[in-house]
Amino acid sequence: MNSNKIKNIFGSLPDHVTYVPVDFETENLGERLAAQGYDRSLKTLFLMEGLIMYIPPKAVDETLSFVVKNSCEESAILFDYYPESLVDGSCELEAGKNIHNYLVQIEEPLKFGIREGEVKTFLAERGFSQIHNVTAEEYKKMYFHGINKNREVSSLLFFVHAVTE
Repeated sequence: MNSNKIKNIFGSLPDHVTYVPVDFETENLGERLAAQGYDRSLKTLFLMEGLIMYIPPKAVDETLSFVVKNSCEESAILFDYYPESLVDGSCELEAGKNIHNYLVQIEEPLKFGIREGEVKTFLAERGFSQIHNVTAEEYKKMYFHGINKNREVSSLLFFVHAVTE
């Protein structure tokens, strides 16, 4: 959620919320956060919506490693991701092929995905616990009511929340 939307909802950006722009392929996350006053002793939520699927695996690992090594216990990550098969083009579903091909065509190819059914292992190996993976069916039941009840959601997009140990 961008800062303008937060400002519209709350009237101003809360003092404890900081947006930090980072080019994950060329900049160091730790340096960018330090420049914005990041305090590793405070419990932090690292919200990475619409991010990790567009950065290379090395940058994903570096980012997750930074979070685990430089944040206090009970800090958390929240991000969305696609399955690896959509990223590498091997997805059998027509919707997956369409997403993959469209993003390649507009020169915004996906660079990172997590193997189907492996997100808990993937994050546990990197030092996270309390890992909760949310499928499209689950988030549609939780959030899509009223006028959005029949809204289509991609069955290929997952959300995950995990906590540092």
